[in-house]
Amino acid sequence: MKVRMRAFAVPSFGEPASVHDLPVPAADDAVLLRVQFAGVNPLDNILARLTAASTYPFVVGIDFAGVVERVPAAEHGLQAGDRVFGMARAHGSYAEYTAVEPGAKMEPLAVPPTASPMTRPPRYPSRRLLRSGRLTCSRFLQASTSW
Repeated sequence: MKVRMRAFAVPSFGEPASVHDLPVPAADDAVLLRVQFAGVNPLDNILARLTAASTYPFVVGIDFAGVVERVPAAEHGLQAGDRVFGMARAHGSYAEYTAVEPGAKMEPLAVPPTASPMTRPPRYPSRRLLRSGRLTCSRFLQASTSW
């Protein structure tokens, strides 16, 4: 397992977001996930609300789809290798890895309804959805028929 990862993050207050080499999130009590797809969500405007008191480096992004790398001992609903999608508010999604607390209401995590391999990105379900800006990872996975 990797110890470092590439992430699109804000390194410190007042600096712009850019690609950085960061440690993989410590996920002792959280589900560690390898991010394969990250989506743009209207909540991503949180950058405008970062303050000097925010935790840095701050990894940008919320929506993701990926694969479970490691689960905490108390988690019985997931196992390594499961495909999942969800929201990663604490650790961000524009990175190679993220971590989500099991059962956290603000960080939902779910298994897609169909079990198909995640070998390539799904085809866009419709140009209308893309133009409207309402396509998040969860909607993308629900609307896609190619995987």
